[in-house]
Amino acid sequence: MQNKQSLTRTIQFLLLTLSITGCSTTSSLEPGEQLYTGMKPTEYIKDNTTPSLTSVSQKDHFIDTKEELEAVLACAPNGALFGSSYYRTPFPWGLWIWNAFSQKKGAIPKWLTSSFGKAPVLISDVKPELRMSVAKTVLENNGYFRGNIQYKIHEGKPTTTRRDSVLRPHKAKVSYTVDMGPVFTIDSIAYKGYTEEEMALFNDSTTFLHKGDPFSVNALDNERARLYNIFRDNGYYFYKPQYAKYAADTIKVPGHVQLVMHKIDSLPIEANKKWYIGKTNFHIRRNFAEQLTDSITHRTLTIHYAGKKPAVRPRIVLKDILLKRRRLFSQANYEESMSRLSQKGIFSYVNINFTPRNMPTTDSLMTTTDSAKTDSCFLDMTVDCILDKPYDISMQANYTQKSNGRLGPGAGVSFSMRNAFRGGELLSFNVSGNYEFNVGKNNAGKKGSYNIITDMTLELPRLLLPNCMRPDINRARRMRAANRTTPLSLMHTSANTILRIARETINRTGSYRRHVLSGELTYNYKPNEVSRHSFTPLSIDYSYVAESTEEFWDKMENSVVALIALEDNFLPKMRYSYTYTSPSTKRHPIYFSGTVTECGNVANGILSLGKHHSWSEEGKTMFNAPVGQFMKLDLEWRKLWRVSTNASLIAHAAGGWMITYGNTSYAPFSEQYYVGGANDLRGFSTRSVGPGSFRYNDPDNIGIDNKEMNYLLANGDMKLKFSLEYRPRLFGSLYGAAFIDAGNVWCLDKSRRDTEGMGFKFKNLPKDLAVDAGVGIRYDLDFFIIRLDWAFIVHAPYDTGKSGYFNTPRFSKAQCLNFAIGYPF
Repeated sequence: MQNKQSLTRTIQFLLLTLSITGCSTTSSLEPGEQLYTGMKPTEYIKDNTTPSLTSVSQKDHFIDTKEELEAVLACAPNGALFGSSYYRTPFPWGLWIWNAFSQKKGAIPKWLTSSFGKAPVLISDVKPELRMSVAKTVLENNGYFRGNIQYKIHEGKPTTTRRDSVLRPHKAKVSYTVDMGPVFTIDSIAYKGYTEEEMALFNDSTTFLHKGDPFSVNALDNERARLYNIFRDNGYYFYKPQYAKYAADTIKVPGHVQLVMHKIDSLPIEANKKWYIGKTNFHIRRNFAEQLTDSITHRTLTIHYAGKKPAVRPRIVLKDILLKRRRLFSQANYEESMSRLSQKGIFSYVNINFTPRNMPTTDSLMTTTDSAKTDSCFLDMTVDCILDKPYDISMQANYTQKSNGRLGPGAGVSFSMRNAFRGGELLSFNVSGNYEFNVGKNNAGKKGSYNIITDMTLELPRLLLPNCMRPDINRARRMRAANRTTPLSLMHTSANTILRIARETINRTGSYRRHVLSGELTYNYKPNEVSRHSFTPLSIDYSYVAESTEEFWDKMENSVVALIALEDNFLPKMRYSYTYTSPSTKRHPIYFSGTVTECGNVANGILSLGKHHSWSEEGKTMFNAPVGQFMKLDLEWRKLWRVSTNASLIAHAAGGWMITYGNTSYAPFSEQYYVGGANDLRGFSTRSVGPGSFRYNDPDNIGIDNKEMNYLLANGDMKLKFSLEYRPRLFGSLYGAAFIDAGNVWCLDKSRRDTEGMGFKFKNLPKDLAVDAGVGIRYDLDFFIIRLDWAFIVHAPYDTGKSGYFNTPRFSKAQCLNFAIGYPF
């Protein structure tokens, strides 16, 4: 009976599919309408009389212009493959559903049409003539003044439709032919109407216009924006970008452009004056309609508020306002102040207004721009802030069913409190848990189990240290002592302190109950845009089995992985990290990160103070758990080369080194290095290779699986990993990848490094490195990347039974398919 019902449903589904796919894509077209089915590849005419692009800037400019033209001309048809204008899927479901149900009455057809249907894209919707006109403007804006563009409509075979009985073409493609012609380059740049002082400011900053560069309206706009920022950073508050005009002469020197940038003659009086910051008022409201009833003054800041006291302590917001009284107005300081207040996490709305005081008259037009402060004009500043909601509460629930017959519900609650102590702090509590019970004949009589995780985190927007030890305060004091304004290098300075404690209880009824306790104190300091320091003076991981049964240990006697994973550990650690990221303006950015971790030295020193223990003695415990003792160094480097606008080459290298000593003969399992997986060696599964050329394979072993032993032993105290990946855009939002990975781990501890193949020897490095290669695709959804990589093993460091470097015996078993979110590095 069940087989008949299943067969009936299958037939019904196939009939529904055939009925939809049988619909013509042109059935809903009116007489004279043509369905747009995509673009043909754009043809670029090469003019042999045009001189070749001789410089890197001209080649890059040509590629960028071509990309801009493609973006203007692009138009996706129905059923576009990943947003492509050239390729369509064979199943344009949206168009089929529209044609099948858009003209039918009833709630269900309307719902299907609005939810899943897509109206046909017509040639009239594409507007190729308008796109051609816009593309010509793009050519002119990029210096191709003699360029030309033509389009052509390629009609399909004549057909009839449900609404048009006349035999005529109802489908069409569009193609464009682009003759870019020669590019005009900049012959000279002149600035007129500016004083010597202003010209000196211009020369201190990098210009966007250079002799020999291709002409570009974008470069002119960027240069005008540069002048605007220079004026605003030096006190000219009322200066605007449109006060700088440019003229371009393309006739005097054939094939070249002579540029003149000049300040307009009718400049307003106030735009010629330098403006200084006057009074500063800070308004704090819970909503826009709240009336402010009181105020308090702290140094140069007056806070207006409602209630008994301000919701935020004055000094907390004072340090985020970089515009100081009697200092020149600065656009950079204004933007950084807005950014800091907005990112503080306690305000839902931030706005800074300026009110001019002593507006200059006509007579003051003759005043020099460097007049004394007493003769200058002031801007009274008002900062309006609306407090965000003080609390956030979120709840979630889930249900899990596993292949081993275990299933059960789970739930979690998160609570966050903003501005917890009136200093911009964020206090968070999280509680989550799940319960699993057993079903099925094989699990009859087995009891359930549960996990409970609780944690509390306090984040303070400052370093929780004495003022004399805070680098951010010391640098600010030195700046004030020197009577200097905040330089650009300090704009992105930020600091915070994070305190976190957590507890996890894992209960397997009838087997064991395990507790994992952890705590951490971390200081993060960012002195500038490119550098970041993180120091954790105390991080504790304490795990122990509180209760267990003899029956459980008897069952786990042959499960080495389970025995290692349930070991008691007490790891008191100290950690320092430094991260460098290239400025956002770099075309080929670099990323570097280094972390140094020490564990157990202080604890071992305390235990060694007694008469019964020595420093090198092993087996010392705290809280009935062995104290781990080791030093660890982790390094990561990444370099990106932009080959073109939509293609890049990325090199990645990572390494780690760890040494155990004193109370520990080998590192804890959780701290050791391993390779393999979707973000590492993509041709190898996690923990399937290493250490070195070692491979566990004991046919006489009884009770312990070889695969389980390899998983346990495939880790080490040293790691090297290298990757090279090329990422081109294929079409639309779909990107491709071609990559090669190499890496491995090795053992340095005394107990394993002398085992054949496990230790590191430089002469054996080429053959010890596991190597894979492959290709992949990435689909960019803007907010995250979906990644699919296919990799195959090029070289395995262990004995596979096949000689030579390419030692994979069977290609079918040397492949790995990885699905992941985000880039691997």
